[in-house]
Formats: sequence, C-alpha cells, structure tokens
Amino acid sequence: MTKQKSTVPDMSELTAFLNAQSGSISKRQLARAFKIKGDGRTILRHMLKDLQKNGLIERDHTSKNYRILMSGRLPEHCQVEITGQDSMGDLLGRPYQWTAQETPPQIIIVKNKINPPAGVGDIVQAHVKYISSRLYEGTVLKRLTHGNNQLVGMYENGRVLCVDRRITTPFVLTDVPRNIKNRDLILFDAPMIRSRQPVARFIQRIGSADEAFFATLTAIYMHKIPFLFEEQTLKQVENLKVPSLDSNRIDLTQIPFVTIDGEDARDFDDAVWAEQTDNGGFHIMIGIADVSWYVRSNTSLDRDAWTRGNSVYFPDRVIPMLPFELSNGVCSLKPHERRAALVCEIWIDKNGRKIKHRFVRCLIQSVRRLTYTEVQEALDNKQPIVSLEKEIKALHDVYLVLKKQRQKRGVMEIDVPEQEIHLNKAGEVVCIRPRQQTDSMRLIEELMILANVSAA
Repeated sequence: MTKQKSTVPDMSELTAFLNAQSGSISKRQLARAFKIKGDGRTILRHMLKDLQKNGLIERDHTSKNYRILMSGRLPEHCQVEITGQDSMGDLLGRPYQWTAQETPPQIIIVKNKINPPAGVGDIVQAHVKYISSRLYEGTVLKRLTHGNNQLVGMYENGRVLCVDRRITTPFVLTDVPRNIKNRDLILFDAPMIRSRQPVARFIQRIGSADEAFFATLTAIYMHKIPFLFEEQTLKQVENLKVPSLDSNRIDLTQIPFVTIDGEDARDFDDAVWAEQTDNGGFHIMIGIADVSWYVRSNTSLDRDAWTRGNSVYFPDRVIPMLPFELSNGVCSLKPHERRAALVCEIWIDKNGRKIKHRFVRCLIQSVRRLTYTEVQEALDNKQPIVSLEKEIKALHDVYLVLKKQRQKRGVMEIDVPEQEIHLNKAGEVVCIRPRQQTDSMRLIEELMILANVSAA
C-alpha cells in the first residue's frame, strides 16, 4: 500500500486561508483543512514560524492559535531600537524596521532581562504587548547589536574616570590630543566588556571641571540629551509667520490677557483672563500657544520634537524641545505681540460649577508679563497692578470659588513643599530652602486644572 503524499500549501495559499478566517485557528485545524500528514506537519510548523517572524501573523499565548496580524499592529516579537529613557528611568524604543508614513508607535521597555542590560542605541529582539495604536510595552529577550557606548569622564594623567558613579574603574585612554589637560571633561568610547584595566578611545573634549556650571555639560552628555536640531528642521523654522484670521481662527486680541510666571521664566506659553458676569458667575479664558499650527505631523520638526519629548531646564541654560524661533519666538506669548493660540473659554456659576465651555483657535495679544510676586503683592493690597485691577481681582475670585467647590467635593489636598536650590555664579550650591506657595501660584494651577478637566 502506497503512502499518500502530503499536500502542503505555498506561503500565498496559507496566508490567504488565514486571512479568510473570522477568528484564530490552530495548527491541527490548518493541517486538517489542507489534508497535511506526516512530514508535511513539520513543514507547516516552519512556515507558520516564518510568517510570525515576518510580522504577518501572531500567535495567541493562551490558546496557541494563529491569526492574521491586524493592520497597523506590531508582531508580538520584533526588533526594537532603544532610543532613550523617560522621566522614570524606563527605556523607550521604536520599531527598528518602520517603513510607514505615520510616526512609529512608542515602546516602553518594562522588563530588561539580558545582562548587561540593554542601553540607548542598542537593537534588541523584544516581545511587545499592544496597549494602544501609539503605545506598546516591551520585554527585551536578547541584544542583536550594541549601540553607541559613549561615556563622560574627567581626564587625569592618561586615564579617565567616568562621571557615572556606578562605573568606578578608571579607563586607560588612547588617541589623546596634545592639548588635553588634567580635569578636562571628555567624551570617550568605552568597551562593553569590562576588565581590570579597560582601554577607552577619546572622542572629544566637552569642557573643564573648573568651569562654572560644568555639571550642566556633564548632565547633557551623560544622559544623551539631544541639543542640536536637524538641518532640515532649522530650515523649516526660517521666516515663520503668525497665521492670519480666517473662518477657523477668531480675533481675541481685544481681550486683555496676561501671563503670570516666575521671575526666572524664559518663555511664556499660557495666558489668562476673567471677568464677573451679571449673574455673579464668571467668564474665563485660558490660552496656550498654538504650537500645532507650526509643528505639522511627520515633518522634520515633528520628529525632532518627538525625540526630545520636552524641554530640559538647567540653571544656566535651556535645551528646548522646539527651536528658538518657536519656543522664544512665535510660540511665546510676549506682551503686545500677536500670537496664534488655542483658548479654552469657560463659564462657571457663582458656586464654581462649570456651566459650559468651548475651545477656539484664535489670535491673542497679551497686555502684560506679570510675575507671581507682582500678582501676590496686588492680592495682598501692597502694590496694585495699574489698569488691570479689575482683571486681577476677577482671577483671584475665580480661584476662591473653585477652591471652595473643590473642598466641598472632598478632593484630597497634597501639599508637598517644593525645594528651591540657590547657586552662586560658579554654579555651586549655596543653599536649599522651601519655595513658598502663594495664592498667585495656586490661581494659575487651578485654572490649568479647570482647562484640563474641560478638555477631558
């Protein structure tokens, strides 16, 4: 009796069959559907693994069944490029092979199982879990390639000591230029494999440990904070202009908006205004710079901003998320200058309950740049703010009714004192003392919460 030959489908036939299924299907069901027997089952298993590896199908870990991968989703196992860290210290990544026009989803690395752990610049094989179309969680399974292992250290007599206190062994430095001096801060390339006398390669000098605020430079290079913009991004922000009024943008330049910030604020991205209504309630406007008008999706400017995520503030400088032309230019709500803004317009009753709200794109023109100290002195009846007395009083009254409404709802109050670090001209810490929280600060916080609640 002759053995029946197994009929194994080709890849296109197998993919078409899986695509026609309304749900998942097991390997046994596939074998039965194609009448596959004997050695053909082994071939089928390898075909399914190849489809899974190429991101065309996924396998359910509970039922072990296979299904076509939903459009736009990453496969459960994929290559991930580690691009940075978030504020909690978790590694962030993106799909290594991404050809779509849309911005790639972000992958938060929640487990880093390999030793030594994966770092920024590494390409890793990871198991990813779908959270949303823009977010995945990932577990590192193995490192495929090492990234840039650049470290920051201080040069001393032919050796360099890393500023990262976790690395205590000094490195013997090669390719050292003649003009390098002791106590110079340098960037160097360190080997991944440690030894008792590791050798490192000099890359560049970044400063000196004797310079004022040398810790700023150290932090920028140590944490790989991007401080240079792409050439295409810089071209994109040349000759920026504030948009004109049209059917989608209304004129609110007649409203006397004010910005209220700390004395050391370097940019002004929100402005406020309020007035009391005839029924005892309040009409409030909270405006922020309309950054999205200038930062269009999937442009070089958008990608640079995405890489940074936020601006980084140091005592002596700012590493901005957006180029200076935006952050300190058309997106800074400077007094007496027209600016594109997104305004949340809110009406509340005399008890602080929200009646209605709307969001509008508009042009505004701030009339004054105020500080928390100035506003607090006005609230304490020490020094009035000339020509804005009515608006400042209305803003304070809004804060008081919102505070009363919040206390009535029983909202938990967590008042953690914020510490203020004072430095001298050399960048050395002189003292650390609690920053006093005033009503002028709480006023702005309360209005921002109100705008966020309206947006939600």
